Amino acid sequence: MPVSYSETVEVSVDTYTQQPGSELTLTAEVTSGNGKKLANKPAAFVITDTATGESFSIAVTTDANGTMTMEWTSPTQGVYTIHAAVTADGGYAASSSKTPVYYAALGKDTEGKNTTLYRLSLTENGKALGASVEYGADLTLETQKWNNAAWTQADETVSYQAAAPGAAAADIKTGYFPQTAGQYTFSAKDSNGGKLASAVLTVTPCRLTIRPAWGTSTLKASWSTTGMR
Repeated sequence: MPVSYSETVEVSVDTYTQQPGSELTLTAEVTSGNGKKLANKPAAFVITDTATGESFSIAVTTDANGTMTMEWTSPTQGVYTIHAAVTADGGYAASSSKTPVYYAALGKDTEGKNTTLYRLSLTENGKALGASVEYGADLTLETQKWNNAAWTQADETVSYQAAAPGAAAADIKTGYFPQTAGQYTFSAKDSNGGKLASAVLTVTPCRLTIRPAWGTSTLKASWSTTGMR
């Protein structure tokens, strides 16, 4: 008998007041096809960051009323998809809920004014970067905003700054080549100097391949294709 869920995962939160760092309560009800509430069933909430595509799963077990509940805190502002999933168990098939969308720091601010969610995208040769990249990457920066359920390039006038390791923030163009390994902080600002979005990127040292040439008086070394330039 397949396991069914309530119509959607209940996201018990007012999305207009949540900010990154605020705790979110997630609940879902697990029932059988005939409406029986299933207790003590292994399940999980699966959360995906739409900006990076990164997904992670947090295991839970339904209570005596067939309800699965957990607390989760958004690590950064952004748009997340959340769904509940239950594994096959005791003659019941695996199943999952419909997927609601959670907007962290999107909607209206504390004064009731409309706000827009922005993100700063870092890419190399058109490929989105994660939290780190090996030295030698030539970066492209683009400010995007959430519009009509999708990330699109912001049409505002945007300026950029980068803070290199041990240095103060300096103005940069949309193309940027990190000069050293270390942690970089990038920011995008509007025409009035207001901060729209930021991103942190760790540049790791490049790999070095050394191949000794035995039998000669000189030790020869060759750089890998990812060597320093």
